[in-house]
Amino acid sequence: MSEPERILLVRLSHLGDVVCTLGVFHALHTAYPRAEIAWAIQPEFADLVQGLEGLARVVPFHRERGLGAWFRLRRELRAFRPSWAIDAQGNWKSAVVTSLSGAPRRSGFAREDWREPSAARLLNDLAPPAARPSSLPRVELHPLERVTSLVGHVAPEAPLRTDPGLTESERRDGAEQLERLLPAQLGPPVLCHLSSPGDVRGWPAPHWSSLIAELERAGRPVLVLSGPAEADLGATLEAAHPPRPGRAHWSGQKGLRALAALFAAAAA
Repeated sequence: MSEPERILLVRLSHLGDVVCTLGVFHALHTAYPRAEIAWAIQPEFADLVQGLEGLARVVPFHRERGLGAWFRLRRELRAFRPSWAIDAQGNWKSAVVTSLSGAPRRSGFAREDWREPSAARLLNDLAPPAARPSSLPRVELHPLERVTSLVGHVAPEAPLRTDPGLTESERRDGAEQLERLLPAQLGPPVLCHLSSPGDVRGWPAPHWSSLIAELERAGRPVLVLSGPAEADLGATLEAAHPPRPGRAHWSGQKGLRALAALFAAAAA
């Protein structure tokens, strides 16, 4: 195809998968620097991508608003008029969004790499299957393996990078926030981000409490992070482990890019 004028990237949720999909965005921006790129995403994850250099537009999908959200989304997508839409999610929801865009070229994962393979019929340009060991079922592929295959299809010459493209100002703010919470003289910190209620991969409060105590016995400074969804758990742990030198809490943290900047500072 000729150089695309407008590209729509569709990855609506979840946070870890959105992070992996940053690799698709960066590859597209590198390969097609003059293209106007939009990202369709659910509002709770939009903050992470809002500040990306080269992202012209965020198209929010308010799924909780029911049928009306679909009509609004269709209007916004048709107003953008993408010449190319790329589904980086691989289920019926994302495939319908990709189709509603009206883009003549609709790309996505290989059919066997979809969570809901029957939805792949709404696309007309599929990537090769992601590489995997022969013993591993396709459903167990890591999202980044799917993304790697998709990047190789839509921007084969572009490198794969999955960072959020933090600005120098954002990095500086992250470093200053970390220094306020845990001064560098205390040593390399351990960041414990609490899990939200109902997350099957999450821990109950006693497990977190035991981890904090064990880290402190090992002489490690600890920062306990909780967002709005983890507010109750954060308050419980802050009461059990009050702030003191070498132990800090950032409760009710908001802003995914600010969180990424804090992680970057801790990893430096």
